[in-house]
Amino acid sequence: MATPITTSTTVREAVTRYPGAEAIFDAHGLIGCGGPNGPLEPIGFFAVVHHVDPQKLIDELNDFAATRQPTGDEAHAPIDAGRHTYPLFLTTALIITLTTGITSGIAAALTGGWGGLRGEAWTATVQTHGHVQVFGFLALFIMGIALHILPRFKGQAPPPRPLLLATYWTMLVGVALRATTQPHGQGFLRVLLGASAVLELAGILLFAGIVAVVFWRARTKREPYDRFLEVAIAWLVVLGGMNAYLTIHAAVDGRHVLAAPGDAALLEAAVYGFIVLFVLGVSYRALPFFLSLRPAHAPLRDAALAIIAVALPLRVAAVWAPEFGRYGWTARMDELSTFALAIGVAAAVAALRVFESPAEDAPAVEAPPAFRQMVQAAYVWLLAGVALDSYWRLRELSGGFTPFYAAGAIRHAFLLGFATLMIMAMAYRTLPVFSGRRLRWRAGIPASFLMVLGAGVLRVSPVALTLVPSKLDFKLLTAAGVLLFFGLAVFFAELLSSMFARFAGTQTAAAAAGDATTAPQPTPAVAGAAASARFEAPARPSHESALPAHTSGAAPAHANGTSAAAGPAGTANGTANAIRREMTVADALAVSPHVLPALIEYGFGPLTDPELRARMAPVTTIERAAAIVNVDPDALVATLNKAVGAARAERAAPPEASDDGVAPIDMRFTDTAAPEAMVRFALKSCYDPEIPINIVDLGLVYAVAVEGTHAYVRMTLTAPGCPMADEVEVQVRDAMLGVPGIESVDVDVVPEPPWTPERMSAAARRAVGWQ
Repeated sequence: MATPITTSTTVREAVTRYPGAEAIFDAHGLIGCGGPNGPLEPIGFFAVVHHVDPQKLIDELNDFAATRQPTGDEAHAPIDAGRHTYPLFLTTALIITLTTGITSGIAAALTGGWGGLRGEAWTATVQTHGHVQVFGFLALFIMGIALHILPRFKGQAPPPRPLLLATYWTMLVGVALRATTQPHGQGFLRVLLGASAVLELAGILLFAGIVAVVFWRARTKREPYDRFLEVAIAWLVVLGGMNAYLTIHAAVDGRHVLAAPGDAALLEAAVYGFIVLFVLGVSYRALPFFLSLRPAHAPLRDAALAIIAVALPLRVAAVWAPEFGRYGWTARMDELSTFALAIGVAAAVAALRVFESPAEDAPAVEAPPAFRQMVQAAYVWLLAGVALDSYWRLRELSGGFTPFYAAGAIRHAFLLGFATLMIMAMAYRTLPVFSGRRLRWRAGIPASFLMVLGAGVLRVSPVALTLVPSKLDFKLLTAAGVLLFFGLAVFFAELLSSMFARFAGTQTAAAAAGDATTAPQPTPAVAGAAASARFEAPARPSHESALPAHTSGAAPAHANGTSAAAGPAGTANGTANAIRREMTVADALAVSPHVLPALIEYGFGPLTDPELRARMAPVTTIERAAAIVNVDPDALVATLNKAVGAARAERAAPPEASDDGVAPIDMRFTDTAAPEAMVRFALKSCYDPEIPINIVDLGLVYAVAVEGTHAYVRMTLTAPGCPMADEVEVQVRDAMLGVPGIESVDVDVVPEPPWTPERMSAAARRAVGWQ
């Protein structure tokens, strides 16, 4: 009879033994990173970290397993076998820009400077280029990434594949019709031109609806970056509506060129409303981890968003107004809103702190070559764009005007310099994690970055400050298009090497740490030791506390860093896989999956995130990990070896059988000898709404007690009368009820003693830059 799935069974083991079980994990939002075979983590641990009821998940998995014949160890149930749609969005976006977007821009530069096209024909080519780059490249690329990462950011199940494909096809067909009909626009083609805008609007509404459902379902777990993404997607809907109105209006009038004021307003909404705000939102969510940034300035960040949210509608209205008549207010409103947007964007960049040095004592994080440089260069371009925008508005105050080509340079500073470089940087950083496959030609990463950066300089600088471009300027614009083509071609080849198996190389250590594809598959008996071993390593001691009882008396490590201690169950001492101080965390995780919960319980919290683990583990030694969380490295090594030894002893022991000869299903996540520790660990999944630190490390939890199936916690809040108090209490209740064996809870929020920053753990103070 098949071995039942328990909380100690790893995710990898479950989907390998029972192909198709990955759909159950998907339904709970637990799959999506870590490669085609899922994470090598105990299901119970994985469920608690991701706010899923372990017992419910186990019940569903065992119900599924009862209907399936288990496969051998050599079989695999590939989670990523064509099921994710982000490769479709990304590859299509890059094909569109390489075949139509960039080439139409090169054609516009050639004919505009050397006398080819004139009048509406040339304007139609320019508008086609801009539309394909915004809707076909940037928007489609961002949609693909967003539909993959946002449900995982919010702990939600992936959207239904038919909806994702419907979004993809409506956007693709709409962009294709626009690209083929606008340059011609004769006869019946005008009908297709109008149809293109309707299809694009439908795709945008589908995308916005999917994201709205994700955010609504996660409304009790809001984060500061949510507001940026919500405003950005609202502007995308506005953008689709404006595009539909302008395009249909032109088609009905028999034109194939959009009205100039409306087209300019459309680009303002696209640049500031959708692209800048969306990239800022993702940056606030991801870059603090990817670049070890200091915590963002929250008041400045929120003020920046408020300024942009107020100024942008005024800017769009002022730019579009001349199409409908002469209004005295438009010029002044355009100028004032421009300066307000510049202040808002500059404040948002300052709040992100992307140009500051990493946080002190931040663990080293692996990143692609030139990743930090790409991100910082992108934000330089963003600031350059608002600076150029402000410069020409100042010229207008003295009676001047903003020439057509200078306006184009400003937009390219945003779209080519900022958005394209950020897309490249984030794709290089995240796609190997999504797919579990390394980038094959890493030397091409800096090359593609330099080519796209050079293209931006050649496209913007010749016409940024000039009224009338020369023939040399047009030659430089053409060269910029050629350089951009080759830079994005290299980028495309790099992404193919990660997204598709036939181009992929073998996994790096980073991928192995996050996905453990090459790690040996543990049996259920081995995985069972994770539960008991996990809480043998208590929470990280404070500066004043003694080391845990089971480690404080451990024998010192040998010269090679291997612990000399041997617990009752045996340790890894003297074996080839012994944990040593100089080992990287990735190597230690490869020894046994039970190393991970022990490290997390000691306070090495970033390891709970598969993406961060994939980057940090290969470059952080056990000794360095001990220094980060301020514990004795020898004691940490001894604890890890004890956990490994306990697992091996359990594997060697004969399994306990029930009366019917079937091993019982162990529904316990941890050893019930330490129930308070179980509840306290579950509370680490609850976060303060203002400070991105869990409530335990923040020092808000004063007492935890368990009596039978009832759990009690006494805690406080960071400020009396906190408006988010109810949401915090709901989080705490849900986390405690998610602990196996707990059936009722009591949350006592007390005002005394009041919370002060001194109650934070040392790691928490370092995380927010207070130490």
